[in-house]
Amino acid sequence: MRALIYKDFLGVKKILIFLYLLTTVLGIYFIKMDRFSILLMYFVIIPIRLISALFEIDNNYLVDRYLIASGFSRRKIVISRYVFLWLITLVSLLISLALIFFLKVKIENLGLVLFISILIVASEFISLIEIPLMYKLGANRTKQLTSISYLLGFAIFILVGKNKENLGRFLLGNLSFSENTLAFAIVIFIILLNLVSLLVSFKIFDNKEV
Repeated sequence: MRALIYKDFLGVKKILIFLYLLTTVLGIYFIKMDRFSILLMYFVIIPIRLISALFEIDNNYLVDRYLIASGFSRRKIVISRYVFLWLITLVSLLISLALIFFLKVKIENLGLVLFISILIVASEFISLIEIPLMYKLGANRTKQLTSISYLLGFAIFILVGKNKENLGRFLLGNLSFSENTLAFAIVIFIILLNLVSLLVSFKIFDNKEV
């Protein structure tokens, strides 16, 4: 498993370093502009771009065929792709928390726990839909789908951003949710989505010729 994850990081190392350096610089800029929440948009884009790049590399060089011939199980290969996504989410969280604590950022009326749960969803939601589709259709056939994923991510972000105050009042007021309860519900949702996405990917890749 460690070798598979290391292989993935080596494959996208340059893109990964560039994207996170760019995100850190933009994060500092948005903090100065008092628009830290805009940073969430970049944490939506980064996993989509990296997952897409990984599948393109694997398809172009027939990596999966080589790994299976080398004795790696199909399910371990699939799990490694999700572990990669989880590590990317963890890096996003660490960068965000570093910016919050070291630069004393106010998170626009959100509690820290709720902000973290929203960031996890922002980082993983579209990618969890993208991964099974990549296994089903292949990276080359899903390039247009990836572009649609970008647009969908932007649209969701802009929609939520414009209505965040009304949405917050509705969820925390009308539904009598506390922030911690809402954060817990969001985390449970993303865990279930991870599980469903993983099981679907298992089924697709188990029956796929490589």
